[in-house]
Amino acid sequence: MDLCRFEWQTGHHELAVGLLQALIEYNLFAPPLEMSEKSKKRLFRDFWDIGAARVGENGATGWAAWLQKEEEWIKKAFAKDEAEASKGDESETGGWTGWYTPLVNKDGEGDEKKHAIDDEIFQDNTGTEAQQTDGDEDAEDRVSEANEEDEIILLERLGLNLKAEDDVEVKDSTTWKHWFEKEKIRDSEQWLPVRLKNLKATHSEEISPGIGSEEELERAVLFDDINECLFSLTTMDAQLDLIFHFTDFCSGPYPQWCCSNCSKWMEKIEGLEELYEPFLGELRRSCTFHEPDFQNGGYLEELVGGAEWIHECQGRSDFLVNALLLLRPFFCHSIWLEEKLLNVEDSRYNIANESKGGFGPRILAKRLLKGDRQAIVLLGAYACAEASAGNLDLARKVFDTTLASLASLPMDRQSYGPLVYERYVEMELQSMPKAAQKEAIFQKVLYILSCLGSSCSYTPFRGDRAVTAIDLLKARRGFKEQIQSFRKERKQPESSDSFKSLVVCASILELLTDGLDAAVSVFKESFSLCLPGKQQQSMQFEFLNVKYINMLEENKGSVRPAALRHTILQSLSQYPNNPHLLAAYVRCNSQNACRNGLRRFFDDALQRNPTTLLYLFAISIEIGRQGSSPRIHSLFEKAVQSNATQQSVILWRFYIAYELQLRNDVDAARRVYFRAIHACPWSKLLWMDGFSKMSTVLSAKELTEFQDIMREKELRIRTDVYEILLEEEAEGHSL
Repeated sequence: MDLCRFEWQTGHHELAVGLLQALIEYNLFAPPLEMSEKSKKRLFRDFWDIGAARVGENGATGWAAWLQKEEEWIKKAFAKDEAEASKGDESETGGWTGWYTPLVNKDGEGDEKKHAIDDEIFQDNTGTEAQQTDGDEDAEDRVSEANEEDEIILLERLGLNLKAEDDVEVKDSTTWKHWFEKEKIRDSEQWLPVRLKNLKATHSEEISPGIGSEEELERAVLFDDINECLFSLTTMDAQLDLIFHFTDFCSGPYPQWCCSNCSKWMEKIEGLEELYEPFLGELRRSCTFHEPDFQNGGYLEELVGGAEWIHECQGRSDFLVNALLLLRPFFCHSIWLEEKLLNVEDSRYNIANESKGGFGPRILAKRLLKGDRQAIVLLGAYACAEASAGNLDLARKVFDTTLASLASLPMDRQSYGPLVYERYVEMELQSMPKAAQKEAIFQKVLYILSCLGSSCSYTPFRGDRAVTAIDLLKARRGFKEQIQSFRKERKQPESSDSFKSLVVCASILELLTDGLDAAVSVFKESFSLCLPGKQQQSMQFEFLNVKYINMLEENKGSVRPAALRHTILQSLSQYPNNPHLLAAYVRCNSQNACRNGLRRFFDDALQRNPTTLLYLFAISIEIGRQGSSPRIHSLFEKAVQSNATQQSVILWRFYIAYELQLRNDVDAARRVYFRAIHACPWSKLLWMDGFSKMSTVLSAKELTEFQDIMREKELRIRTDVYEILLEEEAEGHSL
């Protein structure tokens, strides 16, 4: 994944996407054959170079399915050839063949005459072909020379003399501004690998110049480009991690998918070039005590914000939907990935049809449910999608139908029931503030929770039915037994989504009936079921910590500020790189009396373990505060000089934007920019900032030199400046 991220940042988008496609096809859709790694790669080469549809593309079926179809086609072709051959043998019986045997003299005169005639004919044919070949080559040379002369004349009209100098000197910075705009458009549109026509790649064969244009060659991803990166994943967990990596690369509306202490999460943060959700949202929420112009945190999006991967181009959402549909058999029990699939489909459908209302997820979910009516996780995700679209009545109907059928399903399907219960309860609680009949929704939530806690069969809630004290007592006892069963039966709560959902639902029941203290005791008891070392590597327990802190924040009137800060610090001691917990701690210290303590916290945290995320929070809370400019400069300088963060592209871009757009210090921005491209020369986005944000600061000659350096660094450049000069010349003539 580091290589994929690196190739994307250097501008080689096709290679980054091609590497991901190759890894998925090679590991998840490999033919069920016992073979060595070398034989597997040799077989995969045929699939890759023949131009078959790959994962994410229209018509893709997977490597194994493609190979099966090829074998069936070959068998049919052989059968057809044999049938035609047998018919031909039957028809070719008797008759004159048109051949004769020449008479041969005893002395061999016939053979000598025959050889002499053959030599004479061969010499005549050879001479004629040689003359024709020479004539064709001369004609081609004359045409190419004429084309070159036309190009030279055209460029000389623009004042570009190729004979005098090879490099083009752009004299106006606006030309580079136009170049940047076109390059940005092509960067967003050109990302999927293209196929070369008539490509027959072998180990000893090179691509001939006539196969495709230079642009096609640059955008094509051949087997030799990915060969060294192919390896086999042997476990299901590793294969599922590959799917998570793929969906994370494609971003989109998707929650945190691994523990923030995991190296994969840290690599993602350190490799950021732009800010997007959830980082941008949490940083924005933490800007609560700034000056009026900075309170909403909108400046962050303006300075270093960017569009999510799937929203940069319409074709990307189609690509992601196609890929997730093909990969769905591997993650059909993950409600997060099912929700992502429906969310991306909703975005794709709304853009394509210019409409809203959840029609896209509804159509897709119904189509998928035709193949599996017992897909509990998909039904829960579908209900959440309807709720997000505002169709609460339809979402309630789907939830009720799903939970009512839960008891008749196999035990392995019933184990996903708590996830659906949790989603249903959260939907009702979110709708309660806007509801006219709050008491009815309150009773409904208690009823749903009592059904889960007591493990009784679910029936849709009726308004005239109230939850009794006995029902609540059974539910509390049932929740406690189900949670404690993970310890008694030696289950692994640190990796169970059902355990997480049970704890959340039990805490909500206690909060609604007995108050905050009872809900807090549920969380504390659940934390005691797992060793601290395992908790620090568990995404489920990290999620429980976030839920715990959110519940305390929502009921802060019942919690002393000092106790809230202490609880958040305890969670941060286990998950120091969680953006939700960091934002909660910032909000908790938003009062003037706590600002110095907040600064000390970030200073100590950065001294122990400097990370990009900590620097982003430490700097963002200072922007907009009077007299904080020296501290901001100090934090930026520490960040770009630290060994851990000196190659963080997002911090360098943040530093440049701060100097240029907030302080209006052009000279300082120029100095920081030169340091940035020296520290992170692989980031094309950082170089492009020079052509967009720094175009009024840098001269046209400097920008020309920058592009030459970008080519030397092998960054992918898709637009030639000649093209921009020709367009400007054409516009000048039209005026």
